[in-house]
Amino acid sequence: GPRETRVFKAFQMLENGFALASGKTKYISFCYIHDLIEALLLAAFEGPSNGRIYNVAGERPYEWLEFIKEMAKALGRPYRLLRLPDFLFLLWGIGGEIYTRISRRPTLFTWQKIKDFLQSSWVMDGRRIRDELGWREKETLASVMLKTAEWYLRSGWLRSSWQGRQG
Repeated sequence: GPRETRVFKAFQMLENGFALASGKTKYISFCYIHDLIEALLLAAFEGPSNGRIYNVAGERPYEWLEFIKEMAKALGRPYRLLRLPDFLFLLWGIGGEIYTRISRRPTLFTWQKIKDFLQSSWVMDGRRIRDELGWREKETLASVMLKTAEWYLRSGWLRSSWQGRQG
C-alpha cells in the first residue's frame, strides 16, 4: 500500500511505460496494511491466540503479472512488459553491488534483492488465522493498487501525467 518503497519502484517503472518480469512464473502473498492491523488486533485480543504464530495472507496468492496488471490499471497507463532472463537480472544485481560499493549510495537492485526477486514465490499459508480467529482480508488487489497509486500521486511520489487512470 501507500508509502511502500519497493511497490513504488514498480509503479514508477509502469509510469514510465514498462514493467519487468523474469522468465519464471512468480507467486506472491498479499495483505493490505489495514487488513494486517486488523489481524494483529485479533491475534492480540481475541481467541486462543496466546503464543500462537500466524501468517497473515489473503485467501490466494497472486501471480506477479496480476500485480503488474492491477498497478497499470490503477495508473491508467499502457505498458510494455520486459521479460528478462534470470542471468541478466543477476548481472544487474552485480552491477548494483559494484555501484553501491564505489558510490557508497544504496541502489534498489543489489545482488541480494535480485536473488530475492528471482525466487519463484513469496507465499504464506494464512489458513490458521482464518480458521482460528476468523480473519478475512477485506481489500482486493485492485482496490489497494488504486488507493496506493492515488496516494503516490497526492504525495508527489509520482508525476501527475497519468490523470487518465481508471477507478
